[in-house]
Amino acid sequence: MSEQTIQLNHPYRLHASFLLSELVGTIKNYFFPIILLWIVNANSDSTFLLIAKWGLLVVIAISIVSSILEWIHFRYQFTDTDLQIKKGGLVRKEQYIQYHRIQNVSRTTNLIGKIFRVTTIKLETEAQDDATVHLKMVTHKQATAIQTFLEWKSNHKAKDIESSDDVSTLSKSLHYKVTKKELLKASFTSFSIVALIPILMTIFFNIDEVFSLDGHVDTVVSFLQDHWIWLTIAIIGLLIVSCLFGVVTTFLQYGHFEVRSDEKRIYIKKGIIQEKENSILKSKVQGVVVSKSIIRRWFGIAKVRLICAGGEMETDETESAVIFPFISVKRIPELLPKIIPGFVYHQPERRLPRRALWVKLLRPSYFWVIATVVVFIFWSHLWYLSPILLTLIICNRLMDYRFTRYQITESITQYEIGGVFNELTTTGMKKVEEVKVTRSWLQRRFGLASIQVATRGKPVQFIMINDIPESDAFDYYMWYEQFVNERYHFYVDQNNKQERINDYGEFNEVDVGMEETDIK
Repeated sequence: MSEQTIQLNHPYRLHASFLLSELVGTIKNYFFPIILLWIVNANSDSTFLLIAKWGLLVVIAISIVSSILEWIHFRYQFTDTDLQIKKGGLVRKEQYIQYHRIQNVSRTTNLIGKIFRVTTIKLETEAQDDATVHLKMVTHKQATAIQTFLEWKSNHKAKDIESSDDVSTLSKSLHYKVTKKELLKASFTSFSIVALIPILMTIFFNIDEVFSLDGHVDTVVSFLQDHWIWLTIAIIGLLIVSCLFGVVTTFLQYGHFEVRSDEKRIYIKKGIIQEKENSILKSKVQGVVVSKSIIRRWFGIAKVRLICAGGEMETDETESAVIFPFISVKRIPELLPKIIPGFVYHQPERRLPRRALWVKLLRPSYFWVIATVVVFIFWSHLWYLSPILLTLIICNRLMDYRFTRYQITESITQYEIGGVFNELTTTGMKKVEEVKVTRSWLQRRFGLASIQVATRGKPVQFIMINDIPESDAFDYYMWYEQFVNERYHFYVDQNNKQERINDYGEFNEVDVGMEETDIK
């Protein structure tokens, strides 16, 4: 297989480094149990520990054997219509994926991958079950050929790849590349600085399970309490180490970050030790979310994330859909339309009416009521926590009213909310899946309403616009109802046209411009 083409109907296997990667992962998962049972308690005669030792070895052996069988049985091949995968360690399984259902393509290269020059490809599909497919430890040339082939198939669905030796690719334009200044600014405005504390606590508790550290901890604490100079030095040292940890973590995670695009896809690359490359179809972008913490607002930087339909995004705040992890707010209006045509960035113009503030303040807080009851029953001496909590809730609602803005038109829906953590969500009428208007008893008394807008992201993304004038809410509802009716009649007309053409036998196929799933 060349760097530019792949062979159809030819079964491919995974690289042998897959076995080493799985072995390292197994050792990592069972590292502390191995230390506890086989080193710390090596000379123990306890029957329970003896059973636990050999039971652990059996579990590790099963995991290793399962990985070996997985590598032996794993095969994948490309046909003219779909990707076929045969896999399974102890349980065999076959999977068939049509090319048009593959939404996003990403690559991840860890340290072992860099040593053996291999990478892992992740395919995100529209399927409900097994939506994500991993081709682990394939060579870089093979990964490039697979990505190129899938991109080519998405643009030439009806043609045969075997008729060409090379797969043409669309030119990719570079839009954004992170700078060292942006990385440093992001390091000190993110929570990566304080991330060292829970990591140190986790390491401490794991070591404490093996070697009792209670006596040593009491000695250190007593020494620091008696010597305030050393306590100050320890605090300053911890802050310096935390800052360095945050800087290193940010550089390793987002170093070499760049965004490119062509006519069909967006390409995102990041990482130094563990490299990641993501590919997102522009047609599957349903919305854009611009988020800013209160600290980042002071420095004028924000994070931009896409709401995408299909696929199964990563759990760490959908990182595979982040196109700008930290970027100057002033650059977003310039770069966003170039990457995603049709989406623009600007602040919503409308603010909530004054009567919405009264609704927010009068709305009961069931969390505060329950917390107050619990405090007065079990910790009555901490009664002052109740008014403190109430003050925080009121301040949060005041900030919510102060920073909430929205813009609702026939073509665009924008909603900005949040005081401490601010988010601006933008989506278009064609990207909306469902609209719901609700009015509580309190809202009806003040002439207000709430709108819930659902987009086609996976999972489904909801935009909840609370306490806006009911006239705005019902106007948007009528716009959307008219849009759905027009879309439905268009679909029916195209189907009737298709039936008439088929009756006369002039054509076999007509592109109606939308799928049946577009009709809600």
